[in-house]
Amino acid sequence: MLTRWARSNVRESLVMFNYVFKDFRKRGEGANWIRLFTVTQMIRMTVFEALKIALLTALVMYSINTFLAIILACVFASIMPSIVYYLRHRTTFGFRWALPYTLYWMFCLSWIPLWGYADRQQLELADTHHA
Repeated sequence: MLTRWARSNVRESLVMFNYVFKDFRKRGEGANWIRLFTVTQMIRMTVFEALKIALLTALVMYSINTFLAIILACVFASIMPSIVYYLRHRTTFGFRWALPYTLYWMFCLSWIPLWGYADRQQLELADTHHA
């Protein structure tokens, strides 16, 4: 299910990028917000996926050092929001689940958008045959 979502997200973003800078609304209501969202989405799609590929390359070349750096960065990234949550609400619920979810995302879910980009061409070919 998540792979289908990633492929459709890539496809919709690329289609939207083709017409979002034209006059696509009659009165222009909210058009600038949609343009801003589209630009940030395209930056996220290109830059972050390129960083994932660079990280995989670093894992192959310098596996132990890169793996330790990833673990430390994930621990830091997951502990900071939970500390803020704890300071605001004075409960440990967010703190208990932040680290396991970060590790789950890193190992189980981070490949899905990259798969959507890699599988986009095959999906477009399948759509042209069914049309």
